Amino acid sequence: MKAPKPRHTPGISGFKGKRPGSPRWGWKSAKMGLERLFWIGEVTTTTRRNFERIYDLPERVLPAEVLNTPTPPVEESQRHLLSIAAGALGVAAEADLRDYFRLTAADAKPRIAELTEGGELIPVKVEGWKTPAYLHRRGHPRHPGLKDTGNTPLRRLLDARRIKTYHRTHETNESCAA
Repeated sequence: MKAPKPRHTPGISGFKGKRPGSPRWGWKSAKMGLERLFWIGEVTTTTRRNFERIYDLPERVLPAEVLNTPTPPVEESQRHLLSIAAGALGVAAEADLRDYFRLTAADAKPRIAELTEGGELIPVKVEGWKTPAYLHRRGHPRHPGLKDTGNTPLRRLLDARRIKTYHRTHETNESCAA
């Protein structure tokens, strides 16, 4: 990878194409090694050609300010990922929030509790759901002023049901507080 230009797997010594019967779509050991380095951040990609990643060193791809940013604690990263998931999903169950970035239940549960205590997530009840649901503090993506996330018939039906439940729950909470 210290070559002067980005590389794709056939251009790397030891990669001779697919290996029949091997896991990972027939990846050779060189490709598996590159993927491992990619997932731990030792190499990155500059682009793709069709589905093939073009690998390069992070210092040649990323700006210095990104490379020099300190890595946040794991818990902070998990809270941030769950917050992104909640903002993207609008109303979501715990399993949906954690699945968005493939977090484990053991990691997600305490972070969701922390985000709820901090006011980032608002617990809501959704009619027909057996599990608790959460709404991001910025609200539902369909509310005015927020970016639309897609407009399919099924999405509109689900959103209408969730928003109705959200408003009903908040009206009940506000009347109880008065």
